[in-house]
Amino acid sequence: MNLVIIRADGNSQIGFGHLVRTQALATQLRSRGAQVVFLTRNPENITSFKTVSVPENLSFYEDAAYDVYVSQKMAAGLLVVDSYAVDQEALDRIAKSEIVSVYIDDLNRYIFDVDYVINGNLYAPQLNYRGKAHFLLGPDYILMRDEFYNTAYHFNKDLRHIMISFGAADVECVTKQVIELIKDYNNFSDLEWHVIIGPANPHGNEIVSMVKSLSNIHLYNSPNMKAIMEKSDLCFSAAGSTVYELAACGVPSLLIITAGNQLMLAEEADRSGFAINMGWHHKISAGLLYRNLDSLSHDFSKRELMIQKGRHLIDGGGARRAAEVLIAEF
Repeated sequence: MNLVIIRADGNSQIGFGHLVRTQALATQLRSRGAQVVFLTRNPENITSFKTVSVPENLSFYEDAAYDVYVSQKMAAGLLVVDSYAVDQEALDRIAKSEIVSVYIDDLNRYIFDVDYVINGNLYAPQLNYRGKAHFLLGPDYILMRDEFYNTAYHFNKDLRHIMISFGAADVECVTKQVIELIKDYNNFSDLEWHVIIGPANPHGNEIVSMVKSLSNIHLYNSPNMKAIMEKSDLCFSAAGSTVYELAACGVPSLLIITAGNQLMLAEEADRSGFAINMGWHHKISAGLLYRNLDSLSHDFSKRELMIQKGRHLIDGGGARRAAEVLIAEF
């Protein structure tokens, strides 16, 4: 049976990155004839796919055992797990099942004896992975929505439209922090600022209040992200999966780290030349922010080079490639 079970969660506490990328993979698997069911604690945040709810308060090992149990009961041929809530014992439990097993990874913390590991991050090929798995590593396997595949872009010499995006939840309230800083920027009034509040941002009302008198700040909740990226010349962003979408759309990024699992991506994106790593959110100063804005405003050739480097590395076809590999298991 060509049934795929995908185990992933996403909410305002842990963010939505796991659900975004697994739904991108699920879409590609379904387009190739697979049936896909999500096994999750957050069925309310999954669209277009059937869901099965996971009980609360399971240990890592119990969660893995439940994943295997449901997959076997439903006669699934493939089990995909995308969760930081695993340990070595849980992974080994999944690997020992008779189902073809896939783990979507970012951090390389374990020995992987599952059948496949997918880590599409820029830094993934540099990690010293261990185990019997087949490893699908690097930007050719970044799991992105198909709308970002081979996108067109338009380069504007004049930097005018700036996007601000720190995820659907923005747990660290960095959006508000950046707005406070940009209001005192010398060229603030000459620019159009496109601010993504995010549907799970607990500080949304505060942000609305603080910008209500500023006509050049445009707020968005649950927007078409690609449409905003396509008209933006630059973006302040967390160093999460949005970085890859921005690169695919030809938008240079000023990255602010909001969580420990973003550190390697921020550093590698900076080294690769399509983004600038400004460091941790609690260390961002007005001076640092203004210097980077001034530099990119005055040096359009640098922005153009950043765009070229990003689009060369990120073509948005990773979910397609991963699905082609996995569908061969059927």
